Amino acid sequence: MKMRRPQRVHYTGEVSKKKSRFRHLERAFVRDGGRQGARATLCSRQDNGTAPLVRAHPFWAELFGNPAPVELEIGSGDGTFLRAAALRDPDVNLLGIENAYPRLRRAEERVAAMGSPRVRTLMADATCVIKTIVPAASVHAYHIYFPDPWPKHRHAKRRVVTPSLVRALARTLIPGGHLFLATDVHGYGWLMRGCILAHPAFVELPVDDTHGGLLTGFARKYRARGRQVFLATFQRIEGR
Repeated sequence: MKMRRPQRVHYTGEVSKKKSRFRHLERAFVRDGGRQGARATLCSRQDNGTAPLVRAHPFWAELFGNPAPVELEIGSGDGTFLRAAALRDPDVNLLGIENAYPRLRRAEERVAAMGSPRVRTLMADATCVIKTIVPAASVHAYHIYFPDPWPKHRHAKRRVVTPSLVRALARTLIPGGHLFLATDVHGYGWLMRGCILAHPAFVELPVDDTHGGLLTGFARKYRARGRQVFLATFQRIEGR
């Protein structure tokens, strides 16, 4: 039987009204008949009823269908981290945002194979989504792993970690929320670290073996070759 091609949904523009923000994400996540979209994935199964220790913002509770805490991965690639993180902490909602369709499709396949209602993917510009859609003080953690360093000076504007993004992360993280960072380009790692710490809302924490960056395929590959990976953890402090 020939499979029907799923509807594609993407987000690139800005919105101004609160109601339209909700409606837009509903369109991006919800597919007629439970189909999975090529640019937005929803695993439409019922929640298992597990009560989280911290309840999510109503915005996320409506979209995920449960009140669990929400963590976002910026640049989810092929979904390796999403899968590993979901297996490690099944009581957290995970959203992976990726703007490259070939990588997103591999992530969708991993998510679909899990059949978890708590892991979803969205094809979009993550910076734009975080700046214009994500509610203030609603995200429990952000994950940024192995972003393209864009080493040439003329390409610097394409780097994902910028002062503008850091301000958006500070706005949308809950007090006490975390930002996890990993890269194999140490010079770029120090640049990102400096950009984050330049914002008064962030402080750096020690890195331990539970760092999410170690769950990625890149980290496993580089460590197997004896290459060091730059890891950093930051916390959003209250009142800044």
